[in-house]
Amino acid sequence: MYHTIYKVTNLINGKIYIGYHSTDNLQDNYTGSGKHINRAIKKYGKENFKKEVLMLFDNEKDMKFAEKLIVNLDFIKRKDTYNMRLGGDGGSSPGSKRSKETRKLMSEKQKGKRQSIETIQKIKEKRKQQVITKESREKAKQTKLKNGTNNHKEETKKKIGNKNRGKKREPKIVKQNRERNLGKTWEEIMGPEKAKLRREKRKSQTPPNLGKKHPGLNAGTTNPMYGKTPWNKKS
Repeated sequence: MYHTIYKVTNLINGKIYIGYHSTDNLQDNYTGSGKHINRAIKKYGKENFKKEVLMLFDNEKDMKFAEKLIVNLDFIKRKDTYNMRLGGDGGSSPGSKRSKETRKLMSEKQKGKRQSIETIQKIKEKRKQQVITKESREKAKQTKLKNGTNNHKEETKKKIGNKNRGKKREPKIVKQNRERNLGKTWEEIMGPEKAKLRREKRKSQTPPNLGKKHPGLNAGTTNPMYGKTPWNKKS
């Protein structure tokens, strides 16, 4: 059994991946279990990657220790590597949780990267194929009724309000909202707590025309035909 430290190099962009591997065959073409290196191989093709064995050991312990020394914090921070986790433990095992430090490193490494148009299109197609069950819809509906439509912080609500103030909604959106909310109570639309606040607010507000005479009540007296018999009623 050979215990190795290997390096995989992308011949197109020069990025590298370093890992460890125990094998009986040094020519087995194993290129690692890392998610990012495998994505890159799928993208560029295996023929555009070169693998080299850097070190050989007679036991697993020394092999892992060597990878730990090479794939350290500074190595992961580099922009020319596919490694996303500190060396010594290999790829993530199913069910394992990444440390806070590892998650932070992964986040920093992904900053500034943009998905290609092809990738965005694939994500869209995948979402179109997703089937939302009746049970999932009902669960989402109950959560919405319980918590209301939005659970933003007060500061966020103010920012959204200031940004949208003075803007007119498109007639299409207004129509959709009317159709969607037709026949529903305030509780169903915005949740019990917000509905209660809305009712209290409306009760405290004085109607603008309270105590004023409706202009339409005396409109007939100003009509030139007021008190006259219509032509079609004349005998």
